[in-house]
Amino acid sequence: MLTDLRQVNESMEEMGALQPGLPVLSWIPIHWKIWAIDLKDCFYTIPLQEKDCKRFAFSVHCQQYVDQALRSIRSKHPKVMMIHYMDDILLAATTVEQLEALFPMLLQHLSEFNLVIAEEKIQKGEEISYLGSLIGPCEIKPQKIQIRMDKLQTLNDFQKMLGDINWIRPFLKLTTEQLHPLFQLLEGDANLKSPRTLTPEAISALKNVEEALNTALLTRFDPHQPVEVKILQTPHVPTAAVVQRDKVILWIHSKSQSGKAIPLYPLLMGQIIKRAIKVVIQGIGQYPEVIHIPVTKAQLQDWIESYTEWASLLQFPCFFRSQTNLSPFWKIFNQYCIVSNPISNHLVDGPNIFVDANPQAAAIFSPPNQHMIFHTPFSRTQQNELPAALLALWKHPESFNLIVDSQYVAQALPKLTNAVIQSKQGTVNLIFSKLQYVLRNRLCSVYVLHVRSHTSLPGPIILGNHIVDQALEAPLLSFSSPAAEAQKAHDKFHQSARALQKQFQIIKAQARLIVKACPKCVPFQPASNKEGAQNPQGVHPLHIW
Repeated sequence: MLTDLRQVNESMEEMGALQPGLPVLSWIPIHWKIWAIDLKDCFYTIPLQEKDCKRFAFSVHCQQYVDQALRSIRSKHPKVMMIHYMDDILLAATTVEQLEALFPMLLQHLSEFNLVIAEEKIQKGEEISYLGSLIGPCEIKPQKIQIRMDKLQTLNDFQKMLGDINWIRPFLKLTTEQLHPLFQLLEGDANLKSPRTLTPEAISALKNVEEALNTALLTRFDPHQPVEVKILQTPHVPTAAVVQRDKVILWIHSKSQSGKAIPLYPLLMGQIIKRAIKVVIQGIGQYPEVIHIPVTKAQLQDWIESYTEWASLLQFPCFFRSQTNLSPFWKIFNQYCIVSNPISNHLVDGPNIFVDANPQAAAIFSPPNQHMIFHTPFSRTQQNELPAALLALWKHPESFNLIVDSQYVAQALPKLTNAVIQSKQGTVNLIFSKLQYVLRNRLCSVYVLHVRSHTSLPGPIILGNHIVDQALEAPLLSFSSPAAEAQKAHDKFHQSARALQKQFQIIKAQARLIVKACPKCVPFQPASNKEGAQNPQGVHPLHIW
């Protein structure tokens, strides 16, 4: 029967993603016998109510309908594993005899729901193909995917390609950092037909994907061995691997973008640990026995005390093992080094260094009388204190107390040492990168104290903050040209051109230009006649006649 799907497509309604994810096939126990079954014309045999016809059967209803048909079989045969995705069903049992005894019952129950098995598509044997994977007695391999670079021209092309890559990522030991050049191609114009071009970095990333596909391999679960999780300090974001005896059952990758502007690497590590625990529970119904983390016991204790994300991990019945000495296979992943944070939570023995900023400049004050004032690249005061803090950390390698009146800086500095700066573009991110480099290479501690500016409290702290604030307002320390200062003064006080010329030592033409450009001063200026024009007799300039 030939079906014209064009008429069907015209009546379909968009419902979003078909399925949230594929089943993890590596949880099929090792050496279990497997059969793969395909339902014949599944989408056309499911009865639909008239009000659901527009949605058709290519949706979650198919998954629910087939699950309903298999529910009674699952309850009667708990020792047989049944995996189904849409119209594909996989049966796994310890012996072939169990599968042969189950098959007639399966036919009967499916027929009660008008579902028919395609006899010609039943797969039996040591190696079968299921959902794009080749399942062997002990291992699972992805089917080879050919990447056509010559067809990648629009956002739609790259979106489809990265969707395919993301589908096989549990097989690949490629880190998120290695695929980052490909993810960047999805940014920009949201039009699906908007052009995209492969960069040299993206071409290199695609070659890495092709090489990883040639060696991709997952090990099937062994019920007689403990399940463990290894956390790897990969660049940009951490990576996790579910293993048994150092053989990988599944790779778990972090998202390429975090919800926060500057996420902390320890928090990202805590998040991926929770994800790994959830994956193991969904796969085998129990917690992993051991979670290997590549940090020292002192760092682990510090994180538990400092971050609620890590403190909440103590509720899980898992043993956390500090493992800094790894085998060569795992050592290549640990390229991100977590260092001790030099920003102290307590006062340190050292001088007090004050920093402050305004929209044009920043200043550093070291008692008793050392000032340093310099230009800054930003127009916002809170961002201008970042270069001041950077210069203070660079010029003072010894321990000291950094006193700022910007809460923005006071909150950012303690997070930068082990933070993930997702982009180096932009002046702010560049300053953050430099601050992170200085902090990660610093030997002595620094305490950051935030004080409120312009308060009338007594004491040396408020006095020091007042001194550095006054230094920025000193009239002799002008960071703009005389003409720019004259423009600012006229915007506020509306002096005449002669007054501007004398006060700021600028030429007469500059002063007149400033006054003429001021919309509030135009009505009070004498009108100058254009060449060849004259006022009517008896009419003065700007006189109403």
